Amino acid sequence: MNNFLFRQIILLCWILSIGLLLCAETLTTAPIKIEQQNAPTPWTHLNFHNKPENFQFAILADRNGKERSGVFEDAINKLNLLQPEFVICVGDLIPGYSKDAQRINNQWNVFQSVIKNLEMPFFYVPGNHDLTNDMQRRIWKERIGKSYYHFLYHDVLFLCVCTEEPQEWQISQPQIKYFREVLSKNRDVRWTFVFMHKPMWNNKKAKGWQEMEKLLQDRPHTVFAGHNHRYNKFERNGNEYIIIATTGGGSSMRGPLYGEFDHVVWVTMTEEKPRIANLMLNGIADTNIRTAEMAALIEPVQKGRIIQIEPILIEGALPEKVKTDIKIHNPTRLPMSIKGSLKSTSRLHIQPAGINLTLPPDATETINATINIVRPENLAIEDLPPILFKWAVSYEEKQFAGLQPTGETQIGIDRKFVCPKRTEPIAVDGNLSDWASLPHTCTAPMQINLEPGAWKGAEDSSFRFGTAWDDEYLYIGVEVIDDELFSNPEAPPWEQDAVEIRIDARPERQRHHGRGKNEFTNFLLFAMTPATDKTPSFCYNNEELPSGCRYSCKRTATGFAAEVAVPRAWLDAKQKQAWEAFRLNIFVDDFDSATDPGSQICWRPDWRSQESWAGSGSFWRDGEK
Repeated sequence: MNNFLFRQIILLCWILSIGLLLCAETLTTAPIKIEQQNAPTPWTHLNFHNKPENFQFAILADRNGKERSGVFEDAINKLNLLQPEFVICVGDLIPGYSKDAQRINNQWNVFQSVIKNLEMPFFYVPGNHDLTNDMQRRIWKERIGKSYYHFLYHDVLFLCVCTEEPQEWQISQPQIKYFREVLSKNRDVRWTFVFMHKPMWNNKKAKGWQEMEKLLQDRPHTVFAGHNHRYNKFERNGNEYIIIATTGGGSSMRGPLYGEFDHVVWVTMTEEKPRIANLMLNGIADTNIRTAEMAALIEPVQKGRIIQIEPILIEGALPEKVKTDIKIHNPTRLPMSIKGSLKSTSRLHIQPAGINLTLPPDATETINATINIVRPENLAIEDLPPILFKWAVSYEEKQFAGLQPTGETQIGIDRKFVCPKRTEPIAVDGNLSDWASLPHTCTAPMQINLEPGAWKGAEDSSFRFGTAWDDEYLYIGVEVIDDELFSNPEAPPWEQDAVEIRIDARPERQRHHGRGKNEFTNFLLFAMTPATDKTPSFCYNNEELPSGCRYSCKRTATGFAAEVAVPRAWLDAKQKQAWEAFRLNIFVDDFDSATDPGSQICWRPDWRSQESWAGSGSFWRDGEK
């Protein structure tokens, strides 16, 4: 045997011995030791899902926007039980909306005292509550750092996008440039995840998203957003775009059908794609918990498009009988059945007492209802509780058999109020001496919010007001009786003594059926605190008011007074003609101290609430319709 052949044999033996040693090591360190059998086994297989490149992480939804105490903390504790490899968020971590640096820093101190209990890494993404103004942006940079960034984990790319730069609903050009370079350098990653607060793809006014989405179009990706506090899943170009719900943020908590629930999102990255589950306090659900198809059937219920009641507005004395139309509309692509009951009161008897009908797609049916008023001569309109119409809808298609959304609609009777004309303008200075009378009173509120038990009666808090107009302005004057005034310059108006005046001047149908959404666009809001010797009056978001609006709010010997003036040009523009009418509601927020839970007394029920009814608080100028 020559030396060359001998060396080859020695080398081969050495390689084989090393291989056997490695195999032995692998066998002895295998994750399971179990007796092999040549017979049926009490397990399905031993192909464990334990590849290091397959990992799990969790996503936290909105904590703020009317935070519900304790929910976010509970989620942190449960994540520690579940042990994801890391946790990421979609923003709205603090209440924000303040220009007081100490207040904002205190809010971050509270949040970071909670998040420090998380045992795994936590990645920040900012929301509008976190970056409300330049001061908050500065504090974010000082305490947290960048507002947008990226990272790679097991060859998966994570993009953390800021939707508040330079202003809300915007992704800046420097940010787009940054992500363009990141994506260019990471073309062959396994998957790309995008995290941002606002669902930019779902708002036509959003700036920068179209450019961002083009950068993503040639790669598999998944996008997560928050902000809406309502879960929804979309398919865009074969990719999942998911708006997650809440982890303690404000929510009616009506459940998966409405997309309203507290959860964390659990993501498992596999060789093929991510697997996504929604972990709730009472269970686990996949991404189809609420699809776009389901939302299309539910959202008309949420937005009040199923039922419309024609307003009942009375001039003069109460009659013995009034009539209204109940319009039922099916805006969906499926036949819709609706069942409902109309509950008469001791003084209001309504016919019919119920409904049961089926409407084809895009159909409307009108039910003529008659209300008999028992002994109307002894009644004031304010003493008439509305009739409650309780209803439920269902759909005939089998896959949506479980969808049975319910609703409640109020049928109320109100006056057709008159807004008198003035020959002399009113000086909007918080001095009500210009007003001959303030004829409308709120000593027995139709609705009390916050903590109703905190309101002790008219001496504790009540108000009266008047309306007027001239060729230039619409005027509102309010006199508030308050036995104990409390102010907090660091808090918004509704967390201290304040008055809130809402004025809706849109065309009649929109105005009558408005649900209090999109303040400063659909209606004006003057939320004002009274001026004191030490602090000036504060009007919430006064920069959003139309040009020419005037307002004043001052303390008085018995409480405080407020006046506003709205330019006639704004009312004309809203009604696309010389204005004829408007809808009005006034609240007074009453707090006696920093520890008082407070009450909010309402002249008419809050338009946003289920207690409100069509056309409540409607005024016509000098009785003109």
